[in-house]
Amino acid sequence: MALNREFIIQTLAKKYYQFLSALPYHDQLYMKGIHEGKGKFLANLHIHLVTKDLPKKWNDKRYSTDFVTPAALEILKNNSVNGLEYEHLIPKKKYIQDICEQKAIA
Repeated sequence: MALNREFIIQTLAKKYYQFLSALPYHDQLYMKGIHEGKGKFLANLHIHLVTKDLPKKWNDKRYSTDFVTPAALEILKNNSVNGLEYEHLIPKKKYIQDICEQKAIA
């Protein structure tokens, strides 16, 4: 099954809800330990969903982005990622993570 944007968004939303709902927010030590993983959950899952069925030579997060510059596209077309950076298009912490976590805590 080819992945489409709607499937990816629905999967991310469902799994992120499941993840946040299971966290013991009252346990400060646990939350301290999971802090970095909590921050990377969405990005890691998105990268996995987008790249899991790509050929091995393209199994890199820089092939998972929706937007690239023309110069970066030429590099990717040549099966390379040299010199390319992976950046989030929106500040995910401010506009997604913080809001979702506040709702999960409540």
